Amino acid sequence: MRFIVAPPDRLRTKAELAAVHVVGPGERVEPATVTRMGDLLIVDRPGSGSARLRCPWPVPGFGNPVVATCSLSEHTVDAEPHRLVVELARGLVGVAREQVAAARRANVELTAKVLETLGRAWGSFVRGACGEQGGTPEQAAAAAEQSIAAACAVADAVAAARADRRLALVKRQSSHPPASLAVRAGENPDPKVRLPSALFGPFRTAAIPAGWASIEPVRGKRDWRVLDAALDRCEAVGAVPAVGPLLDFTPGGLPDWLLEYRGSPGNLESLCADFVETAIARITGRVRTIEVCGAANIGGALGLDEPTRLGLVARTVQVARGVDEENRLFLRIARPFGDYLARGEHRLAPLQFADALSRAGVGLDGVTLELAVGFEEVGTPPRTLAGYERLLAGWSKLGVPLRISLAAPAVPPSSGVVPDDWRSGGSPTKQAEWIRHHLPLFFATDPVVEVEWALARDSAPGAKPERLNGGGLLSADGAQRPALELFAEFARQFAVDPDAGTHLDMPTMDDTEELGEPPTWSGQAYRS
Repeated sequence: MRFIVAPPDRLRTKAELAAVHVVGPGERVEPATVTRMGDLLIVDRPGSGSARLRCPWPVPGFGNPVVATCSLSEHTVDAEPHRLVVELARGLVGVAREQVAAARRANVELTAKVLETLGRAWGSFVRGACGEQGGTPEQAAAAAEQSIAAACAVADAVAAARADRRLALVKRQSSHPPASLAVRAGENPDPKVRLPSALFGPFRTAAIPAGWASIEPVRGKRDWRVLDAALDRCEAVGAVPAVGPLLDFTPGGLPDWLLEYRGSPGNLESLCADFVETAIARITGRVRTIEVCGAANIGGALGLDEPTRLGLVARTVQVARGVDEENRLFLRIARPFGDYLARGEHRLAPLQFADALSRAGVGLDGVTLELAVGFEEVGTPPRTLAGYERLLAGWSKLGVPLRISLAAPAVPPSSGVVPDDWRSGGSPTKQAEWIRHHLPLFFATDPVVEVEWALARDSAPGAKPERLNGGGLLSADGAQRPALELFAEFARQFAVDPDAGTHLDMPTMDDTEELGEPPTWSGQAYRS
């Protein structure tokens, strides 16, 4: 597939080109080689048939989100290249029109301005697609870019309106919130630093990392003191603990001494099962929600191949289930959009990986989706609200409860360039605005049962940095960032009861019920 890139300064850097990928049927990312030759973008893939192209694209008011074309056919040798900006506009206008149609079917009230913007998006797309017949290529590209911005605004406004409506419906029908809020302690806690009680005010759950590498760095010498102290702290502040992942497949997440067993899957499974069984037996009665494995769908630790990782996870979840039938066992999925599949090193998409375990009947109760937005090396490129809504719609088909782990940085990226907008964070104020804009969508979407903020406090100077360092609700010196008060405001607005349980079997909300005025906390700007 070939695309003319206009304006020509787009998709120039290695990072931008690395984020370009192809999406085939079923939203599956396909392996592909992306090459830039002058103003021509060449996408070569082993598969055949139509596909969509996803790429980062600057959109005024939206930063540099990953957006997608509509489904496009392969090129014949003599075919004209696609005009990338026009095809992106075509795809985004289609998404916006689908969003508006779905909202109307659900009786979601849309403002006249949203419908007017949709008409402007369509008109600008037509001028961009046909503009070269009566104007210059530059004018056509400018019209297509106007269409992209308008379509993103429409899709975002509709997604926000739907989230507001769901929250209003839950507020009317139930005394319980649709989900609970959680905050995650750091992977490398300083024993001298104690998280303040005020941090746990908005959060019902305190998520405690308990990776094998930190508990047993030397074989046979397990140190449970940090985990025990964290559980004691939860009891002291009245927070419900959640523990895990016990087996962390990110680089460095498993003990180094396991490397000698990499070529012996049977022994490796036995060692992993023994640790998981021991850890869960130790915390049973104090903890009910446990993440058994994390990032196994990517699996950088030990360099294990995909079938080995899948078998290892299945075995350990089975063992974990055998310890206590009452525990709720979750699997943490990294980079759930599956863009890493473009490298061709994996065969299973994130949803397929989780589905294979769910169908195997190993006793998995739910999935945690990790969305670390704005972190250059370990994170997920930003999307629009509509992009996240489509992601949740896809994962809802798995039929299990979802936990959402969110993060956005409150400090500039390593490049030192603070983004012009708040869509990727980059300062304490931008981090808070990111939460204000996105939290209602994740909180209100069925089957999400818990929304977790992925880091409580940044690492102190000189300490081992956290994987998502810079995204804490507290800075390294313990100062509260605006995001913490925003969570507290959200909890008060929706009457999150710290004594209320999380309903894993909450019924699907009926969007067709007539509602009054929706709550305005999530921002009048969404709808206007």
